[in-house]
Amino acid sequence: MNALRLLLAALLLAAGGVFAAPPATVKAHYEVHKDGLHVATVSEAFEQRGSAYSIVSESNPAGLLAIFVRTRIKVTSTGSVTPAGLRPDQLEYGRLDDASKNVSARFDWKTDQLSMTFDGRTETIALPKDTQDRLSLMYQFMFLPADRL
Repeated sequence: MNALRLLLAALLLAAGGVFAAPPATVKAHYEVHKDGLHVATVSEAFEQRGSAYSIVSESNPAGLLAIFVRTRIKVTSTGSVTPAGLRPDQLEYGRLDDASKNVSARFDWKTDQLSMTFDGRTETIALPKDTQDRLSLMYQFMFLPADRL
C-alpha cells in the first residue's frame, strides 16, 4: 500500500510540471552551419514582464563567412501576453550595416490593420485574427492551453 501511495505522489508531482507557468525569461545561443561550415551565431532572448513580452534575436556572421560578410541582423518582437497567448504589437527587422534594408510591422488590433514599412514605403493590409510574427510564433506554444498544442 505504501508503494502505491509513493507512486501516486510521484505521478502528481510529475504532472504538476506539465501545468507550470511559462518561464519569465528564456535565453538561447546557437550556431548555424551550412554544408559543414559554421556561418553564423544566433542569440535570442525572450522576456515577459507582467502582461508585456519582448523577444530579441541577433544574428552575426561567423567562421570564414565573417571575413566577407559583415551583416549583423537584429529582429525584435514586442507585444502583450493574453489568455490566448502572445499578441505582437511591433516587429522590427534591422540590418545593422544597412538601415535602408530595415523592415517593420505594426499590428493594430483595435482596427485589425497590419502596417508594414519596407523599401521606404508603408503598406497596410487587413490583420487576420491570431496573427503571429516570425519571432512570437516560436514562443507561442509556451502560452497555449494543453488542448491547443
